[in-house]
Parts: sequence; C-alpha cells; structure tokens
Amino acid sequence: VFRQSMQDGRLEVVGVHGILHLGASQVGLCKAQKLAQASHIKLTNSVALPVQVDGEPFWFARDGEIEIRHRGQALLLAHSIESSHAVATDMVEWALQHNVINVQQRNRMLKEIAQRAQLAGCAADY
Repeated sequence: VFRQSMQDGRLEVVGVHGILHLGASQVGLCKAQKLAQASHIKLTNSVALPVQVDGEPFWFARDGEIEIRHRGQALLLAHSIESSHAVATDMVEWALQHNVINVQQRNRMLKEIAQRAQLAGCAADY
C-alpha cells in the first residue's frame, strides 16, 4: 500500500490504460493504477508512447529514456475543499512522524477530517 504525502519527497508513479482512462482519472470518475513511489525515476521504452508528466502531455519517442528526480516543492495556494483536505491530512502525518501525536490521535483526527470534508462536499453541491 502506497501512502501519499506531499512532504515525503517522493513522486507518485501511476499507470492508465489509455487516454479515456487518463481523462476519467483526472476528473475523479475512476482511479489510475498505483505503481510505485520514488524520489528518482528512470523510464525506458521500446515503442513510442503518449505520456503525461506533471500534467504536461508529450510523445515519448521509441527507445527513449526519461529521468525524473524530486528536487523540491513550490508553495501552491488554492482554495478548494480537496486541497484543504490534503493539507490537513499531510499535517496530521507530519505530526505523527515527529512524535507530536500518537497513532490513536492520528486515526481520530483523520476520521474527523474525512467527516468534515464529506460534509463540506455535500454543502458545496447545493
């Protein structure tokens, strides 16, 4: 099981079965297949492939090679329920990793964040 965190310095590697699967996963209709997490990724291929890296589409040439490294993060400000939920859960994970809270406290906080996010999502629908 891969646990995502914006603070772990790792990139999420996911796979999709085509352009329709990619589009559907970006709008939340389905999920991409989680493949790995790493701070350094090297991809090679034997056939030309359409790919997307960090939201940017391009053509991955036959016998091509791509190296991706995590170099740092930029601060991104956004006002959305999803980003607020992600920041809150990342802060809880940070607190656990730095022994500010224990596992039971983390679990309770994550449950409360999920409930509040669900309520906020329902309120946004009206």
